[in-house]
Amino acid sequence: MYISSNKNFNPTESIELYNYREHFKILSKLYNNNSFPRILLLSGEKGSGKFTFIFHLINFFFTFDDKKESYDIKNYRINTENSFYKNTVSNINENLVYIGKDSHKNVSVENIREIKKKFNTTSLNNLPRFTILDDVDLLNSNSANALLKLIEEPSDKNYFILINNKRKKMIDTLKSRSIEFKIFLNSKDKYNIAELLSKKYSVNINNYKHYLNITSPGSFIRICDCLEKIKVNNKLNLYSSAEILLDKFRKDKKEIYLESIKFLLDCVIADGIKKRKLNFIKMGFLKKIIVKRMYDYENFSLSKNSVLETLKSLS
Repeated sequence: MYISSNKNFNPTESIELYNYREHFKILSKLYNNNSFPRILLLSGEKGSGKFTFIFHLINFFFTFDDKKESYDIKNYRINTENSFYKNTVSNINENLVYIGKDSHKNVSVENIREIKKKFNTTSLNNLPRFTILDDVDLLNSNSANALLKLIEEPSDKNYFILINNKRKKMIDTLKSRSIEFKIFLNSKDKYNIAELLSKKYSVNINNYKHYLNITSPGSFIRICDCLEKIKVNNKLNLYSSAEILLDKFRKDKKEIYLESIKFLLDCVIADGIKKRKLNFIKMGFLKKIIVKRMYDYENFSLSKNSVLETLKSLS
């Protein structure tokens, strides 16, 4: 198994499930009835807990018959002593494969080919194998076509979990091959989960608590942690904050810096519209320009000044 994630917020260490209990019941019932989708698509905001949810669900499947090591279904908690969990965190679990974003690089055709090689060999324990593919909304046409060929005729032992973070329109042919479950959090759910995560990871969320609805709880916690560590706070204007974050990205190539700029931009727009200082349509157009320039900055080494110039009017 391969997990690409910030070490401080590795979803495999989330042994408690804070939401999605109804989804859990529905999918576990399907699995017990041998009706679990061969290709399951989970769609929802990035950072809404989709991977954590499916990670718990699969742990439940594989430990159900083991009384000593079984998943704690009463409290929706993983028993860290069970061998399935230990093998997963040790990266030797042959029944769970994860392919996700590595740094700022998207899932490639080579990643898909690696999965195909695994499928040519039967698992040693002859148990089902679950393959999780993250960021399927960001797949280019070549990667998507390679994946389509792979999932056209899944064997009885192979299941695919596709995670759609809805940052771009997903390729229709890929979506049509899947059974989709939409993941949604209301304001109350977001607040409760963010509070629990902030305590778990010791992250101060007070500066931006009023903007939680702008993003998902997982992304919100990572952004607050990032801004606190590099000493960017809500007293700095957007231009100054973005300049610091762009420089950090250029040095470290961590996507969280760009995510933080987009979050701060949304905060400024939300405040401006609320106070009727900013025009909603005009801001939507300007945001598209800024996001496009940030994409070019990330992928084509565009000068940071091109991004910063568009932010001056909002600072």
